[in-house]
Amino acid sequence: MRNLCIGVIGFVFFYLFPAAPGICSQKLTIVYTGDMVGHVLPCGCSVRKGGLARQAGKIRELQDTRENVILVDCGNMINKSRPISEARARIIIEGISRMHYDAVNLSGGELELGVPFLKNLLDTFPIQFVSTNIGLNPSQWEKIADTYIIKEVNGVKVAITGVSAKVLLNDDVQKDKNVIISSPISTLKPVLSKLKDQVDLVILLSQMTIKGTKNFLTYNALPEVGVVIAGHGRNLTPQAVQVKDTLVVQNSMGGEYLSVLNLELDDSLNIKGHSVEIIPLTDEVPEDPVLLEKMKQFKATTSKIQAKSHKTEQQLGNQKELLQLSPEAFIKYQSEMENK
Repeated sequence: MRNLCIGVIGFVFFYLFPAAPGICSQKLTIVYTGDMVGHVLPCGCSVRKGGLARQAGKIRELQDTRENVILVDCGNMINKSRPISEARARIIIEGISRMHYDAVNLSGGELELGVPFLKNLLDTFPIQFVSTNIGLNPSQWEKIADTYIIKEVNGVKVAITGVSAKVLLNDDVQKDKNVIISSPISTLKPVLSKLKDQVDLVILLSQMTIKGTKNFLTYNALPEVGVVIAGHGRNLTPQAVQVKDTLVVQNSMGGEYLSVLNLELDDSLNIKGHSVEIIPLTDEVPEDPVLLEKMKQFKATTSKIQAKSHKTEQQLGNQKELLQLSPEAFIKYQSEMENK
């Protein structure tokens, strides 16, 4: 009889006072990209993959069908050495702005074409950049990156911040007086200390290579960091690597893939389960119609520029041949051209 009464009382208490929302377990979907390095069109592989239009289309599909999506990029979107780099940079910045990333790590690639160029693009196509150790000279420029952002997802407070290794930055960026580059660990530590009691999860975007990132976590005490999205390399991670209590993943370079880290949190909002999905951006992936049209315009423009460049190279080649002619042969050539 006594056990029956306790059971009845317990049932009534549970019915009248259900668990508060946000205390039960949660699922988070972290969609991550990185290291586009100027690639905007599908690759010329046997199986064509990538392209901004497919990336945007798949991201929208995931946002519509998955729970609690967080969208991040570990940086290095732009590459000065790619042909027609400024046109590529413009369409990448516009595309990333259109996709509404929660946070993008400000890294060397974004700064390779110069601060004025990037600042001008961001005035039209805003992007939420983050970085603890890369910023602009405050005496000359307003900041374009926050040290971190906090996003609340269904009651879970998630902080996103970023770091980059100076040694991996382009020489021009390292020498640019508009850019201030600090030590990753000396700038990250105070940020994590500040976030410790404010958030439930910290995501670190790391432009250090996956090997460098693992070493960074191994040799530094960073228990506040729950997830690291590593960048600067082609190491697609089919499973998360665990370093101490931190999960590390990386997407490939060139925009050919989209990766997803699915997290399951327990009722204390600690990570209790995880899985990784790697999604190749092939022909079957739906394309964003607006960016698809932009891609067509970009392709047409680049074809014209390349044709003009090829014609100029041919003309220069002809001029070099003419310089090697004897005076008599040059006079004969000139006479033939006038009679045509």
